[in-house]
Amino acid sequence: SRPLDSITALIEPAVGALMTAVSWAVRAGDAVLGACGWQSRGVQRWNELSEAAAALKASGSATVVTIGNFDGVHRGHQAVLGQIVAEAHRRQALAVAITFDPHPLAVLYPERAPATLTGLDHKLELLAATGLDAVLVLTFTRELAGWSPEHFVQAALVDALHVRAV
Repeated sequence: SRPLDSITALIEPAVGALMTAVSWAVRAGDAVLGACGWQSRGVQRWNELSEAAAALKASGSATVVTIGNFDGVHRGHQAVLGQIVAEAHRRQALAVAITFDPHPLAVLYPERAPATLTGLDHKLELLAATGLDAVLVLTFTRELAGWSPEHFVQAALVDALHVRAV
């Protein structure tokens, strides 16, 4: 099977569940654009794996990670993110969400891409309100879609984020 097919097979069920579960969105505030990039309530935003790796190397921190699109940051997302934050505190690690921009379906199948509920800046505000320590925003491209699951785990979770739990 082609690498794109394996990524698509992983993404499609999650996207379907996400669109079924999205029934409302919450609003949160206190986001600012500072000299060092977007921050909200102490939440860091990383735009590249290398940026995340450098920040974590400097701090000596490990992470507890969740991965998703998080459009709308609805109650289901909030529950999962709350568990990530609690587990990170228990493990003395940072709570990190990995999200994608643009939505993977907008790249892979533009005609099937769902309308977004929240723009990226608003999504980051909503994620910050959950207590996360950082958000890694990966630009979703066909190149990224071509990564094998093993390569993604090694490059993103192991090498860059020093993950302790997902």
